[in-house]
Amino acid sequence: AFERYTPQIVAMPRIAFSFPIGEKSQFKASYDIIARRPSGGWSASYVDYLFMSQISSTNNPNLKPERITNYELGFQQALNDNSAISASAYYKETRDLIQLVQYAGADPNPNYYSYDNKDFRTIKGVTLAYDLRQTKNIRINANYTLQYAEGTGLSTGTMTELIKEGYTTLKMLNPISDDRRHEFKANVDFRYGSGAQYNGPVISRVVTDKETGQPRKKDIKLLENFGVNFMAVAQSGRPYTKALSNSQSTIVGSYNGARLPWGFYFNIVVDKMWPIQVGKRTTYIKADITINNLFDIRNVLGVFSVTGNPEDNGYLTDPEMQQSINAYLDPQAYRDIYAIVLRNGTWNYSSPRTIRVSLSYNF
Repeated sequence: AFERYTPQIVAMPRIAFSFPIGEKSQFKASYDIIARRPSGGWSASYVDYLFMSQISSTNNPNLKPERITNYELGFQQALNDNSAISASAYYKETRDLIQLVQYAGADPNPNYYSYDNKDFRTIKGVTLAYDLRQTKNIRINANYTLQYAEGTGLSTGTMTELIKEGYTTLKMLNPISDDRRHEFKANVDFRYGSGAQYNGPVISRVVTDKETGQPRKKDIKLLENFGVNFMAVAQSGRPYTKALSNSQSTIVGSYNGARLPWGFYFNIVVDKMWPIQVGKRTTYIKADITINNLFDIRNVLGVFSVTGNPEDNGYLTDPEMQQSINAYLDPQAYRDIYAIVLRNGTWNYSSPRTIRVSLSYNF
């Protein structure tokens, strides 16, 4: 009953074009298709089929590749010679995602589980951006993105509970982890050039010329090849599923219907280069200081589904858990230690302020 796998042939065209609609305006559009093979672990051997009557699930070596289709439309308007604003709308659709399925009435096992290309996801959004090219010492890039991301499954096992309840063909669109509705991002770079392009502070001093022995004026460019880069990001919270209690996995509201708090990130990089002449070649020593999460903000990356709190899972105050807690030799000591572990846990928070200092030689 075995048959050879039929090779999948997927056409993946990529088309992009742009054309001016005025002296300072431009329209652009793109379309492309991407395909990728199923990730590892979907093959099955003869032994799997030999013991088919004794197992409840098996892999499916006949899966199709996932197909991703991207569309984008954009418009750009120059404000002057150095700055422009742009707007773009995009749509991304992923088909043939892998999901758990149940096969009923089969032989030799009348009911078994496997995998098939059943799920899909869509991501659509709009981005507004402002760009300022290097003007004197400053360059700015800022944008805002509004995005909606939905899918019929977050993982290959999303349908497990629905299948057990008999809803084998039920498909519902829910927010996925990429459904970050709002994102504001700004990058500001302030930098001094070198040579004739330098316009920073200068210290003048009188030195003796080695060749003529005469005094001459020498300018010391304090901030030559010096720069500071600021990156600020504000993001709305990702979705998560709220649960009723620690003892029940009943969903409160809708699947992925709750939201994490907003996240705020501010990073800064300060760097300076010194040229070193080696023969006829110019090499550079570069020093930089990178500070991530400058204001040491504790951004919440995850919460406990029962409480919506990153430090309290509701276990100690759950009425249904009191009997098992009181069964310990010292219930109060257990409560104290359990609370300490929750409070000291850092898995639900972003990294604290980190400072990295580096020195490099470029040649």
